[in-house]
Amino acid sequence: MKLTPEIHLFIVWHNALEYRAQIIENIEKDLTILGIHDINWDLDKFEENITRFYRKRPNMSDKANRVGRDYFTLIVVKDENPTYENRHTSKGDEVVNINIFDRKEHFRSITGPPNDLIHATNNIQETNHDLTLLTGTNCKDYLNNCKESNIRSEDFGNLVAAHGWKSVSQLFYVLNNTLEYVVLRNWESLPDHLLHDTHKDVDMLVNNLTDASYILNAKKVFPEPLRVHYHVTIQNEIVPFDIRYVGDNYYDINFEKDIMNTRVLHPNKFYTPNVHNHFYSLLYHAYIHKNGVKDKYKIRLSQLTDELTPNYFNDENNIATLLQTFLKINNYKLVQPEPSVVYNLNAVNLINGQNK
Repeated sequence: MKLTPEIHLFIVWHNALEYRAQIIENIEKDLTILGIHDINWDLDKFEENITRFYRKRPNMSDKANRVGRDYFTLIVVKDENPTYENRHTSKGDEVVNINIFDRKEHFRSITGPPNDLIHATNNIQETNHDLTLLTGTNCKDYLNNCKESNIRSEDFGNLVAAHGWKSVSQLFYVLNNTLEYVVLRNWESLPDHLLHDTHKDVDMLVNNLTDASYILNAKKVFPEPLRVHYHVTIQNEIVPFDIRYVGDNYYDINFEKDIMNTRVLHPNKFYTPNVHNHFYSLLYHAYIHKNGVKDKYKIRLSQLTDELTPNYFNDENNIATLLQTFLKINNYKLVQPEPSVVYNLNAVNLINGQNK
């Protein structure tokens, strides 16, 4: 079976740069070097950058001190014959590309202690994440910009969006390569106009809230742990985001998983629920998360189906029957969300009453 070549990357942090030439010589033995880049993060942004880059790891101040708060080297490589086997990683046992992983461990034995002066990617998904944040381009576009027999050598600065997003299109380009997400509703004006005329924030559903907040460089608005309202800077303007996540009881967890698993790429290059889940997630939101279905939702819901008119949604019994049937067929439950979200008990009782 012919293997598909993969792009991977190594980072030689500043405190290991004395080994850079030795590391490059080793890599060149059986990997193709596509680019060698010096990356210089602003000192006042270094800790924020490294925290966003690693996302889940604590003690980033200690990490920054260990690896050195100065410029470092990014080496992008192509592995023509990727080989995947099980290895013990910092996250437990995982199946990884051993051509990269084993070489990283060898480099760490040379440069350490500490043992984290070298970073490398374990799979192509991690490469796409890391490369996009570091250079602003995904693996495919990076490769397209490579010239035959020439090693790319341009320098890069801070992590993408360290000072805010340049555009909505840039934000979604990065999200598409780093995060599993959907824009839940009100995306009709995207990406030209981020906020809908009648809706003043962006509602997203993500698999991992921590990852999303770091990648978006989002700032939490309220200190309460259950609140998911953030501010994101785009084109020098502060834009409100509500970042819902799988397992947060905004919807039944299985409904949230199904929304994520069946998401579709909109022609304007961002992810949304499919038509079916868009309709029912909007119906649920309009009826359960609000104290009465607003006219704007009645119009939008009717537009999503050829069978129903806006007037259909004036009758609560119609809505309750439609929603209750959907929940029952899919074995979804009504769930009470965090306190800042309305939980319409009248609607809930009407739906539950139909189960008797």
